[in-house]
Amino acid sequence: MNAVFNHSQVFAVPAAELFDAMVSRFAEWWGEEASLDPSVGGRVLSQVDGEREEGVVKKFEAPMKLSIELGETLAMMILQESPEGTTLQLLHTRFASGDDRDRYAPNWEARLARLATLVA
Repeated sequence: MNAVFNHSQVFAVPAAELFDAMVSRFAEWWGEEASLDPSVGGRVLSQVDGEREEGVVKKFEAPMKLSIELGETLAMMILQESPEGTTLQLLHTRFASGDDRDRYAPNWEARLARLATLVA
C-alpha cells in the first residue's frame, strides 16, 4: 500500500521567502533537534515522538521544490506563487499503511503551524 498524506496551505509571503525560512530555519519549524544539510544528498536529522528520524535530501530546487526521504517514506514540498502569496503543496508518500500515515499526520500539522508562525 502507498498511503499518502496530502496537504495544501497558502502562506502570505513570496516563494523565495518561504523556501528560505524552510531551509535556514529548519529546526525552528521541523522541531525537536532537527537539522538539514540543504543540498541533494544532504542529511536530515530529527526526533519524532522521541524517536530519532534520519533522512536524505532527494530534491533541492530553490525556491520551488524540496524533497526529503525519511526512512522508507518520501516527503515532497512544492511551492507555487499565487496572488495570495505562496501555496505549499505537501505530499508525504510510501507509508506502509493508512494507520502509519494517520499517526504521522499530527507531526505535519504541528510543523506547518510553526512554519506559518515563522513567516507571519
